[in-house]
Amino acid sequence: MGIESVRVKNFKNLKNSTINFRSNISGIYGPNGTGKTAIVEAINIISLYFKSKKSKKSLHSLNSKIKQLMSIGQNTTEIEIVLEKNKFLYKLIVEFKKDNEGNIYTSKEELSFKKVNSRAVYKHIAIIENGLEEIIPKFYLGSKKEEFSNEIEKKILAKKELYLKNLLLEFNNFNSYISLVFKYSKDIDLPNLSEELSLFLLHWENLNQLLETIVVVTLKEQALYNLDILLPLQVHNEKIHGNLFVNYGENNNVYDEKIAFQLQQIIEQIGDIFSVIIPDSKLYLEKEIVKVENELKKVALNIYIKRDGKKISIEKESTGIVKLVSLLSALIFYVQDENAIVVVDELDIHIFEYLLATLLEKLSKHAKGQLIFTAHNLLALEKLNKNSIIISSKSDKDIIYTYFKNTSKTTNLRQKYLRSQNLWSEDNIEPLLLNESALEMYLKKLVK
Repeated sequence: MGIESVRVKNFKNLKNSTINFRSNISGIYGPNGTGKTAIVEAINIISLYFKSKKSKKSLHSLNSKIKQLMSIGQNTTEIEIVLEKNKFLYKLIVEFKKDNEGNIYTSKEELSFKKVNSRAVYKHIAIIENGLEEIIPKFYLGSKKEEFSNEIEKKILAKKELYLKNLLLEFNNFNSYISLVFKYSKDIDLPNLSEELSLFLLHWENLNQLLETIVVVTLKEQALYNLDILLPLQVHNEKIHGNLFVNYGENNNVYDEKIAFQLQQIIEQIGDIFSVIIPDSKLYLEKEIVKVENELKKVALNIYIKRDGKKISIEKESTGIVKLVSLLSALIFYVQDENAIVVVDELDIHIFEYLLATLLEKLSKHAKGQLIFTAHNLLALEKLNKNSIIISSKSDKDIIYTYFKNTSKTTNLRQKYLRSQNLWSEDNIEPLLLNESALEMYLKKLVK
């Protein structure tokens, strides 16, 4: 499993809250204002901040996000995430502060590790301390607290023919200092490599495989197709990890041949499972070479759904169908890749609750990766086991995240939750026209 826990401090309306994950699929359920989306946003900040490649737009967006998410009246916010990879647990902490003029800067990064199931304390691998009075951040390797900052300039940057100011400029633009040191030192020949630096390079490369492939589907992304603007599709292969955005109105989709090929592969893969969960429907792509520029082909693409013998442009489909098409690319990644971490905010919006409940049940049985999502509809979670359902609620002092206790396969989770909240509702009904055996066969085929 990828993410073991997330702790946030002075983040939105959370003072100091921790959420623990026990399963490869975790749904966070609770009333509005109880910190469900906050967990998604915290994971998104971690993912954006520690990614090695960022556009100028995403760097500016990250700065704005942190400023917006820091609790009102506070000058510091901290996110801690624990991840598991190759029998090691890694604790990663980043702290952001606000200066006297309201500007946000990174004040601390911390990486430590221990073996899975070990009772030992975490051992530090790298620590960055950055105060306003510091000209350059203090960089420590290992647990001895011996500063390595001067060695970075002498040994690492000199080999790359780079100046320290280049590194500082990147760091001040919201690039992780740990990631930058790794980027500049991983592929150079360093004589007499210290044990601490070797350990750092080894473990960060291990952890980086998870951090680089985290998929976070926020409400902002979902708004793109709600407004009929863009359709985000996930691409995960040796060359690309991330979103490809499709202008899904007819006659607006012209791409380079390589991008068109990636989109065609995604649609073909989504199409198989789409036909299973939406009976008598087929998702397909029409393409046409429209021009050649400098020997590069430009390809026009349009996505259609064929139902009852009729061809329907995807822009004319319901919001629920469009959301399913967008999400299925991420969910297939979750099924196939053991390093996949997929996080979706408000997964249940626009999707028929009984369909979602069955889909989640089947996914949990076969997926290799990890799925974390928030939901407002408990019925969509009722076919999952108790270790997959996390209840968010307010205590006297803070937001807390808990699991159901004393449940069995026959427990009605909705009624159990409602009784815990002193509420009541009508009995459930379960009509759903879905070929569950066909869905199960498709998922088994995916994980081979």
